[in-house]
Amino acid sequence: VEEAVPLTTEKSDFSDTVLISEVMADNKTTLYDSDGEASDWLELYNSGSSVVDLTGWYLSDQEDSLGWQLPQVSLPAGSYLIIFASGKDRGDSELHTNFSLSKKDVLVLRDSSEKIVAQVDKLSGKTDVSVVLQNDGSYKKYYYPTPGFPNDADGYSQFQESLTAQGPLVINEAVVYNPVSYYYDDALSGYDWVEIKNISSQPVDLQNYAVSDKESNLQKAPLPAVTLQPGELVVFICSKSYTGRTYTALPLSLDSENEQLFLSTSDGSVIDSVSLKNIPYKGSYGRMDGKNGFFYFSVPSPGSENENGARRVSDSPAAAEPDGVFNDVSSVTVTLTGNGTIYYTTDGSLPTTDSARYDGPIDLTETSVIRAINVESDALPSEALSLSYIINENLTLPVVSLVTNSISEYNVMYYTAEKGLELPGSISYYDENGSFTAGCGVKLHGDTSLQLCKKSLSVNFRGAYGSSSVDYDLFGGGVTEFGALLLRAGQDYYSTIVRDELCAELCRSFSDAVPTQRSRYCILFVNGTYSGIYALKEKLNEDYYASWAEVSSDSVETIDASAPINSSVYTEVFDYCLKNDMSLPENYSHFCDIMDVDNLIDWIIIEGYTGNTDLFSGNLRYVRSTEGDGKWRIMLYDLDSTFYSEYEAFYNLLGPEALVGKQIGLLLDRLIDNEDFRDALLTRAGQVLSDQLSDANALNTLQQLVSQIDAEVDRDVIRNGWTADSWRSSVDYLVGLLSDGGWHDACVQNLSAIFHLSAQQQEQYFG
Repeated sequence: VEEAVPLTTEKSDFSDTVLISEVMADNKTTLYDSDGEASDWLELYNSGSSVVDLTGWYLSDQEDSLGWQLPQVSLPAGSYLIIFASGKDRGDSELHTNFSLSKKDVLVLRDSSEKIVAQVDKLSGKTDVSVVLQNDGSYKKYYYPTPGFPNDADGYSQFQESLTAQGPLVINEAVVYNPVSYYYDDALSGYDWVEIKNISSQPVDLQNYAVSDKESNLQKAPLPAVTLQPGELVVFICSKSYTGRTYTALPLSLDSENEQLFLSTSDGSVIDSVSLKNIPYKGSYGRMDGKNGFFYFSVPSPGSENENGARRVSDSPAAAEPDGVFNDVSSVTVTLTGNGTIYYTTDGSLPTTDSARYDGPIDLTETSVIRAINVESDALPSEALSLSYIINENLTLPVVSLVTNSISEYNVMYYTAEKGLELPGSISYYDENGSFTAGCGVKLHGDTSLQLCKKSLSVNFRGAYGSSSVDYDLFGGGVTEFGALLLRAGQDYYSTIVRDELCAELCRSFSDAVPTQRSRYCILFVNGTYSGIYALKEKLNEDYYASWAEVSSDSVETIDASAPINSSVYTEVFDYCLKNDMSLPENYSHFCDIMDVDNLIDWIIIEGYTGNTDLFSGNLRYVRSTEGDGKWRIMLYDLDSTFYSEYEAFYNLLGPEALVGKQIGLLLDRLIDNEDFRDALLTRAGQVLSDQLSDANALNTLQQLVSQIDAEVDRDVIRNGWTADSWRSSVDYLVGLLSDGGWHDACVQNLSAIFHLSAQQQEQYFG
């Protein structure tokens, strides 16, 4: 067998002339071939002054293969050639390669002598987003594809104008993120929606059509039996739970980051489609009467003709110098760049065209937040650039800078404890290893803690704010991509500031069976104002559990305590245990099939060991996934009310009053009847009380946490009306509880009393 001759890596004489100018590796709605299918595609461009004969050239999605050979075709000077990467292998008037593309592929163009003409090493994995050749030879992700036209704003307008609607119906407008109470029409508030228009001259019966967000299921949302007159519009809410009568709901849920909509006939023929991406917050995407293609709108117009649309959204401005934390400086200079006119603010609020116009470098002498927008001609204002400059604060902890578009709205939300409101803004994080900035939504978090002067905040990442997640190693390994984060003040902030974090760290030290938040302390600035010590934490939601359990988010179900009696966890777990004798091995075996007993036992141990007194009305979340083992588990959170008295250790959860006074107690009361469960619980408790939960280890963990915040406490507690002496007194009290074996002995004594252990049994389990 002869060895394969490796392909040459030499450059072709055509490498400066014939360019791969644009590639789309996941085309769903941008460009259709003659079969009416949206195949992947690539664009070649002749930048020279004479025609180039491409006959016998090669295209491949692999570096070590010649791939597909082009038929007899030439490319005139200054012209574009579209080739579909469809796998159809055609060489007639419409060219199709014998391969299709994926984001993992490369794309290599070789001339007839097999020399490399052009190569693209990284293709965009986002649907209907292309990569475009830059002047420096690199490729950049591009939200405004221009197949067959120049890769610029004018080319995009020309491409959109070339897209004639087939009719008789079109997708006329769509909203992918509609904040609650934004519209005066309360029936639309909080719901995504799509608007259909009859562009024909005849009435159209909608029941012959369907809307879908899945190319694989075009009949997902059949339209109702309604006749739409010529030029008439109808709005449909996208919701599986809408019960109102004003609008008809379609069972769709639109992704605000990147979504595709298809309008098709009942026989599955697509008559209109649109890719919804890069839509401004509170904006929409749709058509304008008398013009082809689609436009962006800053103000939606449900049920009315769309006006004042723009083909694009302006590119955001950029900063020539990085933002961040600056100490021992006299000032910081900020230089902004952009393709249009830049407007900015220095208080964190969202700039408008009425804000200060940027005309030169900005000098800052104190902590400030600069937000800037860029406004290009014939385009909507850009997404705001957020830059935080923490100047001469001399902090010893990482910094989080949170900004909201409206400072007054934030103050109203914060000081009136309006929990249901989510405000758009941006979060920046800075530590010794790097930083990130991302658009986000900001909400208050918690219940009883909202009555305190220092409140917790939830930070949510959505496509409507720029991205549905942020990827940064916040906690030192493990999961690094987050769809939401918590900035938690905790109800213990006026005391030790460390109780919740202490309990979580102790749980993580001995158990990998209990989903537990990771956290790190930081100093929070809100709209440029110092706001004190906070713990930045993972948020225990479906996305968190999906990452923790390595399952899909769609498969995860969470239920907060107290579980409703008609909920799945109550029916499957509580109801079963209450109606069956759990001392019987066969019943306990069934329980072990539906609930992770290792998780339950470790959760009991950490809650009991810490003496958590705040379990009566919740602070308990059940979770499971239909993937994996499918078992129910408990997630650990909110342990501020812990370590107050050794008398509460384990009695808080397993004492007589707890077993009848808490919903979870009813379950534990039945399980304790089973000898295997009792033995497993006491054996596990004995192991960890002498090891990871020994007083020495707990005290060491406490002292590590205290040392992290010690230098920052004075400024924090003064702001909140306390004193550093009171904080240190609270820490000393906690140190006293964990010193000299007292807490360990109380745990052993309490467990022995609760389970009526003989001296021999006590020796057996606890030594």
